[in-house]
Amino acid sequence: MKIQEIKIKDCIVFKDNPFKIRDTLDMELLIESIPAIVEELSLDESIIMLVDANLHREGQLPSEKGFAYKMKLDAIKHQGIVVFVKVTCSH
Repeated sequence: MKIQEIKIKDCIVFKDNPFKIRDTLDMELLIESIPAIVEELSLDESIIMLVDANLHREGQLPSEKGFAYKMKLDAIKHQGIVVFVKVTCSH
């Protein structure tokens, strides 16, 4: 694994990000305090990680959470992962 420092300004915005980016002091402190591991992911993998990493944050609007859950479900469906299984037994 290659370790490399990158600048925040060199990162690209995630297309269709369901969460509004709030440019506040709290966000600046968060950005400065988080080390990041950059991995090569498919779009579906990155959507799932984006949603999982952001749903716990305070101040998310219900509409943002709803859109995020829909994006995650669509990404899971694209990957062919079974979300749940209903078993029916007949006698």
